[in-house]
Amino acid sequence: MNRRLALVMGADRSGWDLTQLLRPPTTPNHKYADAPLVRVLELKDERHCPDELDRLLPPLPKEEPKGAGSHRPEKVGPAPDLSRLPHRIQDLVRSGNRGEYPCRSRADMAACVAMFAADYSEAEVWAAMSDPANGISEKFLEKGRHCERYLALTIGKARARAQASPRLGRGKVYARREGVIRRG
Repeated sequence: MNRRLALVMGADRSGWDLTQLLRPPTTPNHKYADAPLVRVLELKDERHCPDELDRLLPPLPKEEPKGAGSHRPEKVGPAPDLSRLPHRIQDLVRSGNRGEYPCRSRADMAACVAMFAADYSEAEVWAAMSDPANGISEKFLEKGRHCERYLALTIGKARARAQASPRLGRGKVYARREGVIRRG
């Protein structure tokens, strides 16, 4: 039922299951650099009967929407040699986000975009991002049973971003807080 509710509300598709931890009010949200405190914006003393919600919510779609499933390449080998990447991106992959990016999602995206820009294959990107020896794999590993879905979405978006930018592929790659740019 949580999944159906998340889909109909357009909510985060990775947050519907019972294993998700919620941020309690008055605690810091460390996903962002300034760690704002979580606050309750509205609270209503209402209760909803599960049977009534079940009747009102549309059924789950027969198939997952495009891009929602795992698209892990069949042959993901050992983590690739990172020497084609700038030292800053190598450090990001090996050590993970150490505060350069406001959240791990943006760090993951920057690493993936940089790897595609340096002509790594999708299987090589998967291998680097999912290798427990690399600090960048932290969020992937924490996702548990949703890890492949998370990484498939991140890699898909990164590949599209790298392909959409004709400037990527020429010159040296430099990581920035909000992503990756190239200097010719």
